[in-house]
Amino acid sequence: MYGGSLSRKIGKKLSVLAVVVYLAFSVAAHAKSGLVKHTTTWQGLRRYYAVYTPRTLAAKPSLVLYLNSTSASPATEPPYFGLPPWEALAEQYGFVMVWPVSSYNSAHALWYWDCYETDTTFPINPDDSGFLRWLITSLQGQFAIGTGNTFVTGMSSGGFMAHRAATDLSDIVAAIAPVSGMIDIHPIGVNFLPPDPTNPISVYELHGDEDTEVPYCGGTGWFWGGLHDSLASVDDSMNFWISANSCTHRNTTQPLCTNGQPTAGVNRQDATGCNDGVEVVFEREKNVGHVWLRGTEAKVWAFFQNHARH
Repeated sequence: MYGGSLSRKIGKKLSVLAVVVYLAFSVAAHAKSGLVKHTTTWQGLRRYYAVYTPRTLAAKPSLVLYLNSTSASPATEPPYFGLPPWEALAEQYGFVMVWPVSSYNSAHALWYWDCYETDTTFPINPDDSGFLRWLITSLQGQFAIGTGNTFVTGMSSGGFMAHRAATDLSDIVAAIAPVSGMIDIHPIGVNFLPPDPTNPISVYELHGDEDTEVPYCGGTGWFWGGLHDSLASVDDSMNFWISANSCTHRNTTQPLCTNGQPTAGVNRQDATGCNDGVEVVFEREKNVGHVWLRGTEAKVWAFFQNHARH
């Protein structure tokens, strides 16, 4: 007898509740916009990261991580690099921007990433790859972001780590953009070959041809943690990713380096015909040293936009 009336009353209550929930969600979402710095613990070590949430998220938002370069900042001052330009892009395109901070090595008073073969330089293995996996999956769940729209870039030590993120985390990352960082760095006398990724992954690598800290054509030097290291060249990086992604076409057969020097006239390599339609691109930054040029973030984001995994 009163079922219809009760249903209407319940329906009204549910409608009101839905409005309240919607308003609460809207307020919460608005309150969370902007830059927020976080601390957490990973492997017993204090870790830092910052998240920038735009005022309006895109309908299908992306997640972009920037990995910092080596820093001599004090242990109490985590190096959050390159915030403002990325914030502006995040606002314009509605993506979530993240700055994970590298590990602090108290023995050498430096912040740098646990790239392949550098974990032994830390008093405690920081497991940066595991930390990034935890952070990425946590934020993907929080913001309903798919693995196909998750990207990693970085400079110097962060560029090396971006390569490692691609080999270790290709199941949750669609593309990387390392700047002034090679596929591999390892102690002299140690044979090491990075593992192939489990999934095809797009790569956009940039490197200055006058870089003396991470030489364009590879070499040796003293790097983080006091190791006398052997350093891959830009050709090594490109060849690794072209092979890992089984690319069949390259725009030029000329190498990027000839006799240990940048090859004249070869400023770009572009490999296509790769598994799952990914692409591997190298861009030579002419007359540029070891630096992230202002405007690089816009080029990196443009590449990411065009290389989501579908």
